[in-house]
Amino acid sequence: MEKSRRIQRCARFIVDRAAARVGVSRLWARRIALFEPYRRSLLSHVGKDGTDDVRPCQAASHFLLETMGNLPDGAERDAEQHLLLSGDRRDVEKVGKGRWQRFVRVLLALCQEEQRRLSKPVVHCVEATLGGHKAIANLLARDASPNVCDISRVTSSLDHCMELQPPRECEPLSVSMAGAGRYTFTTKAASSEAVRALSFLESAVTRANDSWEDGVETAVKSGTTTSANDASEV
Repeated sequence: MEKSRRIQRCARFIVDRAAARVGVSRLWARRIALFEPYRRSLLSHVGKDGTDDVRPCQAASHFLLETMGNLPDGAERDAEQHLLLSGDRRDVEKVGKGRWQRFVRVLLALCQEEQRRLSKPVVHCVEATLGGHKAIANLLARDASPNVCDISRVTSSLDHCMELQPPRECEPLSVSMAGAGRYTFTTKAASSEAVRALSFLESAVTRANDSWEDGVETAVKSGTTTSANDASEV
């Protein structure tokens, strides 16, 4: 929900900025670039019994960032056609052809700029503890040898989590040491995919911890069995 509101605010900011640069009414610009896509999507949504891919509340931002933002450079004519689908040719007459063309050109550039910013991969990371001092203390409290949680088991657990396939929107996982028993799990994804990237990283952390705990538990049980066998032999 918060992501959707943030994108909607971004869409309003783009339109208002374009209007200010060209010197046209902000309300006029919002009606053409925000309200009209919403109105058309609303009608389409109702007509298709709710099967439309883009919900009406997302129509304006989708129009600006996906439709306009993904147009190639120099596609002012295509952008103009998209805007005229949303609005009315009388809107051109209200501001004059010259201002209309400048508005299309400025709005297109701003949409492309924002789409590039949102699509550029950025680093997402989560820091987590794996086999740290607390974990070792818990094992010692159970009379387990500290050898059961040696670095090889941590390495094995990290290797296991590295096998986790990233979602299509994320780059492969990488892990680095952040301190005693602390590790940084990192991936790259567009800033708009922050929620998906965080979910991927948390899954990797869970996988690593589960693997480490399973390995330690097996080692503890194996050590207990060995000690009992040794005692019976004596």
